[in-house]
Parts: sequence; structure tokens; C-alpha cells
Amino acid sequence: MPTFSLFDALLILGGAQGLFLALLLQRRKVANQPAAHYLMALVLLVSFLLFAKLAYRSEWMHTYAEVILLPDVILFVLGPCLWLFTRHLLRMPPLKIRQLCWHALPGFLHIVIANTVLGQHLNGHWHFLSGSGIYISFLFIEGLAMVSLMGYLVASFKLTERTLQTEQYQGHDAAKRFLPAFFRVGMLLALCWGISFSYRLFVYDPSYLFYQVFWFLAVAYVFWLAYSVVLNTELFDLPPSPIDRTLKTEDEQILARVITFLEVEKPYLEPQLKLADLAEATSTPRHELSRIINAGTGQSFFDLINTLRINTFIEAYEAAAEDERSILQLAYQSGFNSKSAFNRAFRKVIGCSPSEYFKEVVAS
Repeated sequence: MPTFSLFDALLILGGAQGLFLALLLQRRKVANQPAAHYLMALVLLVSFLLFAKLAYRSEWMHTYAEVILLPDVILFVLGPCLWLFTRHLLRMPPLKIRQLCWHALPGFLHIVIANTVLGQHLNGHWHFLSGSGIYISFLFIEGLAMVSLMGYLVASFKLTERTLQTEQYQGHDAAKRFLPAFFRVGMLLALCWGISFSYRLFVYDPSYLFYQVFWFLAVAYVFWLAYSVVLNTELFDLPPSPIDRTLKTEDEQILARVITFLEVEKPYLEPQLKLADLAEATSTPRHELSRIINAGTGQSFFDLINTLRINTFIEAYEAAAEDERSILQLAYQSGFNSKSAFNRAFRKVIGCSPSEYFKEVVAS
């Protein structure tokens, strides 16, 4: 009977950590929900693979090879998933199904070749490959995974660097600090994996020690990304990519109707206003409304609403008598539900704190 080890405890803790992160991402209300949902799906996949790796037992290797090898698919899907998440984060146009299929090819090859063909050899059902042939096949598949991962990390890094340098991303310092550093660390890890792989090409090493270490580093790498965006939701506030800033005629009409509704009805004075509420009030599908607002205004839904609230606050403050100018009270009347949310939004929209702004106004 298999014994429970420290290795198993780490897998259980890691899997539980992934479920916890997925729950946080699901509950967190952010401007870019598609990117949050995509990252949540990646974290859930990693969590599932951690629990699946519990099935690994050396005495079960030859009997259940197809199942035991399945968790290694993370090294084949990590690159494409991070690249696609980056596209979602930067609000780039979605890819077509045919394009997505090409990016799923590395993971598919692993499942078909390693899990099926090599698994059937390891459990003794197929015999057309020798022992050395199986070993070479594993090296070949690992090499493809390594090249694929490095390629996607480089592509993600270049996409991020190129996009964040454009004028519309000025002021998004959190993204400029974190994303390039995140992908540089990933490329460094992939490079270390490549050095280990090159060593094993010349020295027979059946233990695959560094391969197993890198597997866990890949898991930690995904969790690092998830924790970073959970703790700093500004990463989800990036504006749409410049190539996604064009609207069709019918979209422009919808945007005009939405802006008119916001200006006349002023629903943003309600602190709990959500995108779904505005979509229902304007008879517009939620995902379409989000896309149209992003492309037509260059702002997310939350940024647009906060801009309207700040403008309302400034008008109310300037119109009020001097003895009635309570910043906090006027902020609540403008739709904010806390002082910290108001200050954060004011600084983001105006570029300074409320006290600094009104001091400059008085001075001028």
C-alpha cells in the first residue's frame, strides 16, 4: 500500500492553494473580467494537475503510465496560456478558434505522444520502441516543450514591452514594473531548464531531477502571477490596445446612447453600480458593452464611472458655499463608498490629491 510522504503533503497544499487563488480571482471585481477569468482557469488547471500528480507512485509507473504522465502537460500549456493571458490583459482582439487550435498543439502532442504512445510502451502493451527509443522520445518531447515555453515567454515579453511604451499606457506604473520583470524571470527559469536539458543530452540521467524541480517552479511561477494581480488589481485596469480602438457605426450609436444615459440619469451616483446594471438599463449585452466602452473611450467601465463621479464631485465642490465644502460628504454624494476609493480615483483621474488640486485652483 502506498505511503503518504512529505512530497504528497506539498502537492495537497499546492492544490489547495490553487483553489484558494481561483476563489479570490472569482470574487474580485475588476475592470478586465475576461483576463481575470482566463487567469482563474489557468490556476484551476494547475491545481488539478497538482492533485493529479498525487497518483504518481514508482510502483504504479508501468501499470498506470498514461495517467501518471498527464500532469507534465503543464510544461506544454504554460507558455501558450501565459501569452494568451497577456493578450487578454492588454485587451487585444480575441483570436479565432482556428488560431487558438495552433497554440493548443504543444499540449495536444504531449497527451497523444507521451501519454498514449510512450505510456502504452511503459505498461507493456506496445513494443515497437526499444528502451533507448523511449528515452530519446522523452528527450525529444521535453526539448519541444522547452523551445515552446521559451518562445512564448519571449513573445509575451516583447508584446508587453512594445505595448506599455505607447502613450496611452502612461501612468500605469504597476504594470510597467511587474509584467516585464515577470517575463524576465520566466525566461531565466526556461534558460536554466535548457542548460539542464543540454547536460542530459550528453550524460545519461534517468532521475530527471531538474525536470521535476522545474515542474514545481512552473507551478510557483503561475501562483506568483495570480497573487500579484489579486494584491494589485491595477494590473487589470490597463486600457485597450491601440489596434482595438476602432468602432463600427452601430457600436458608435450604442456608445452614444450609453453616454447620454449616464449623463442624464446619472446612475453612477449609486455606489454599487455594476457593468451588468448598466447593460440591463441600456438593453446591451454585457460583454458587448464592456468592449464598446473600452474601445470607444479608451477607459474601462470602472474608470469611466469614476471619471464621471470625480467630475460631479468637482462641480459640487466648486458650487457649494465655503462652509458646506465637506470633501468626504461630497465624495459620498458623488457615488463613492469610501474615502480610500475616492482618493485613489481622484489621483488616477486628475493626477494629484484633492487637497493639492484645490490648492492649485485657489492659487490660480
